[in-house]
Amino acid sequence: MSAFRWPGETLPTPEQLRASLELHDRILRELQQDLVRAEQADSEYRQERAALEEALAAAKAGFPVSIVDDGASIVAESASAPRAVLRRVESAWMTLKVLDSQRQRWLQQAATTPLDASPGVDRSCHPDSIRQRIARTTTARGQIEHQLADALARQLAEREQAEQQVASMPEAAGVRSELAKLRSRLGLG
Repeated sequence: MSAFRWPGETLPTPEQLRASLELHDRILRELQQDLVRAEQADSEYRQERAALEEALAAAKAGFPVSIVDDGASIVAESASAPRAVLRRVESAWMTLKVLDSQRQRWLQQAATTPLDASPGVDRSCHPDSIRQRIARTTTARGQIEHQLADALARQLAEREQAEQQVASMPEAAGVRSELAKLRSRLGLG
């Protein structure tokens, strides 16, 4: 089943489709490299965050401490914790917040391949975002492969039809005879 085409719209040539496949292969290679980097950075972030969460828990020293973070300031509150514990908790929370902020900036600023220049593409370096881009590019590549198969089948059918038309022409027998004589004279047998 072929896709809808507007009257007069030309079908892509096999050469154009092959070029598109090469571009999609390049995009997929770049995205795979981006994914490796993103997964490594994500793993490092998760390890560092887990260590900071442990430091935050240790800073609480067993006291029930609540943290109020209004975006402008951080305040640790507790009815029973000494002031020194509250300051350590605030410091540990701030360190955790800085790490998360750095992570967010990195996700938005780190370069991922611009080869898939579709509008609305999420270029963040989050591994899930890159995996989605890989899936979309793989799907698009598969569609192009189907288009290439259709184009090659059309091309083959057109050639076979042209060969049948030539073979059915009255002068085709004369041309074949002349070609056979020429080949024999040239020793091409």
